[in-house]
Amino acid sequence: MSPIRVANAPCSYGAFEVTVGRLPNIPCALDVLESMAEAGYEGTELGPPGYLGARDELRTRLGANGLELVGGYIPIRFSEPDRLEDDLRGLNETLDYFDAAGAPNARPVFADGGSPERAARPGASATDRSVGLDDAGWKRFADGVARAADAARSRGYEPVFHHHTATYVEAPWEIERMLELTDVGLLLDTGHLALGGGDPVQGLRDWGERIDHLHVKDYKRSILDGVIADRAGMEEAWRRRVFCELGTGDVDLAAFFAELASSGYSGWLVVEQDLIPAPDEDERDAMDAQARNRQWLRRARGVRQRLSESAMSRCQAQAQVRAGHVPVPGTRAGPFRASGPRCGAGRTAPRAARSRPRRATAARRRARPRDAQPSWRRRSGR
Repeated sequence: MSPIRVANAPCSYGAFEVTVGRLPNIPCALDVLESMAEAGYEGTELGPPGYLGARDELRTRLGANGLELVGGYIPIRFSEPDRLEDDLRGLNETLDYFDAAGAPNARPVFADGGSPERAARPGASATDRSVGLDDAGWKRFADGVARAADAARSRGYEPVFHHHTATYVEAPWEIERMLELTDVGLLLDTGHLALGGGDPVQGLRDWGERIDHLHVKDYKRSILDGVIADRAGMEEAWRRRVFCELGTGDVDLAAFFAELASSGYSGWLVVEQDLIPAPDEDERDAMDAQARNRQWLRRARGVRQRLSESAMSRCQAQAQVRAGHVPVPGTRAGPFRASGPRCGAGRTAPRAARSRPRRATAARRRARPRDAQPSWRRRSGR
């Protein structure tokens, strides 16, 4: 298999835009980062800006756990010009965190801002195109993406676009339209694509030349069907755990990874399992689940952890810290610190940052005659 590095994201632990700042039982960022490192993940996405730490803390916190910052989710209401300026300020805030983390290869993960109407009907656009944008809306959307992409590129970052449930780019036909109208790379998300009526294997085949980032998640169709029957909406789907541990849902991950192995993809694979914690839920449940997800990838699907000598040294150092041979340092919790006895308790100094070699290769593209390419490939020049 091509070199693939495996990351996770705060949303797998219950910390994302729907929960942070709203719910009281969000896990401490320090515990989340330590849990990722202990499970064998090499990187993390940002989560809501500030959750993993203030800008002056972020690089130290990541380095203390041997983690790279690989990207950050940025919802933007591309088709709503009167709201675009506010959302572009949010983009720049996220890029400020990338700068502070010393993460020049992190990917701005664009996603459409969606609407309450789309959130109320997850997956509906697969069979009902009336819920999608009209031609004028797609024109505004394309203009908005172009502005956001220019803003990101002017600061040295190359964006990718995340198709996502509850947004106006969810179903395969909407993804195709986005690819036709823009020149940004595609983030393929196995769970969101399946929920939106698509096939992740077919997505790899059809859009492989534009795929620059991967999110891997599983989902349960029966839970989505129950949410739809109850007219409960996407937030309730997250509460009911529509996204589940790898290998326990309805996504054919065996076929997906078989296709991925022959695709030439080289880059980050981000495991995600978005969830809204229950009021009485133990945060360790999500941490244990993400450790199992990492083991599942190693054991069942051959996405192997690639450790250089320096990475092995980091693992040994982390083992020493856990064994008590090295003082356990840290920093104060960030602005979204969750309550809990372990959140920063007993930590008085930052760990020494440990470097990790950066990915130097890009995804290989399959060559094909330009006149044989579909319109979205001709549009991008890829």
